[in-house]
Amino acid sequence: MLASKLAFFCTPTVHARCRQHLAVVHTHRRFLTADRRASHSQATTSAGQYSSDLGSYPSGKDKSPLHTTAATQQASAATATGGRLILLDAFALLYRAHFGLKDVRLATSTGEDTSILFAFLRSLLGLLELEPPPTHFAVVFDAAGKTFRHEMYPGYKGQRPRTPEAITEAVKQLRDLIRVMGIPEIIVPGIEADDVIGTVASRALKEGLQVAIASPDKDFFQLLQPRLQLLRPPKKDYQGPLLGGMVPYNSQAFQEEWDLQPSQWVDVLALSGDSADNIPGVKGVGIKTAPTLVRAHGDIEGVLAAAPAEKKKGLREKLTNPEAANAARLSKKLVTIHTDIVLPPVRFPMNHLALQSPTDLTRAAVKAAFASLEFAQHERRLEAIWDNMARSQAELSGGAGAQGWHSAIKPASEFVTG
Repeated sequence: MLASKLAFFCTPTVHARCRQHLAVVHTHRRFLTADRRASHSQATTSAGQYSSDLGSYPSGKDKSPLHTTAATQQASAATATGGRLILLDAFALLYRAHFGLKDVRLATSTGEDTSILFAFLRSLLGLLELEPPPTHFAVVFDAAGKTFRHEMYPGYKGQRPRTPEAITEAVKQLRDLIRVMGIPEIIVPGIEADDVIGTVASRALKEGLQVAIASPDKDFFQLLQPRLQLLRPPKKDYQGPLLGGMVPYNSQAFQEEWDLQPSQWVDVLALSGDSADNIPGVKGVGIKTAPTLVRAHGDIEGVLAAAPAEKKKGLREKLTNPEAANAARLSKKLVTIHTDIVLPPVRFPMNHLALQSPTDLTRAAVKAAFASLEFAQHERRLEAIWDNMARSQAELSGGAGAQGWHSAIKPASEFVTG
């Protein structure tokens, strides 16, 4: 339903290039010394360093402290009982934090600007405070550099300005913080965060987990299905139900809003284009017209086949333009989120993303890190989250099974989405 791999992934040239990419997966569960953290942040793992199917970490001194026998058994138990995974789209929320606080800046007593970090952590902690709490979690970052979409279409995201320096600096601090907190992160050079999220979410669903993707990005609409929902930052005037400070949005809500199936969203974007990513679409067809065409004809191929019979002359001319078909088909490839990436960081066992109760060393490290940023409120919230997490894990270990978030969501008709 969610689209097959592009032929791009099948070429020998690309496979060779992908193998050369250095894939970094940090799933630290305890505080490391400065030297050790620097070592881990630079750790690189090629495809050959993972076992062929499980993607286990290399053995020896570089093995992550997460992977103790007890931790692995506990994580496996959570997965087997139907855990709850949250995948957080890091840069989407970082940009929102940056531009949402343009007129309100926060700083420490020494003058260090902490606005972006504070806002991002506020969202992250809100997700960890969900009831019942998540059993698995990952913060997914985009790696620097171009991706396979740039090779398909050189103009992809070409209109975007350079990443604000404030966000670049915040990312460095944020990654240090989430490692100290024991929150897993995933970065795959050459692959966009959307595709990493799509692949991990697809695997999690197959393994019986419920999945929530925390992101304002509408591209994720195409992934909506039973047991997978979005958690979207609310607009200022939003008055509906919230989960973890976010607006829950599921396949029922999408169908009520758009009168389409989630899998048809790629066809809508293929026609309308997406200015945010410089997706061309069909010239002259906007976001109001595109859904109507897809409802009537099913997908872009149906729309193009019916174009000569379109009654509206202006629309008929736009759709029958010789460049329209190529633009629509290219755009569909560009907007399709891949759920079958085969690089090692997205093929590791799901228990690598399981949240664990902190050690005393972790608690001390977090206390020191938050104190330096003067985030006393965030520290108190995280301590309460850890206590709640321990209770939840005890319930899972006792065979109580994993409750769902979906029961907490009110009818989709009450949703207000942007």
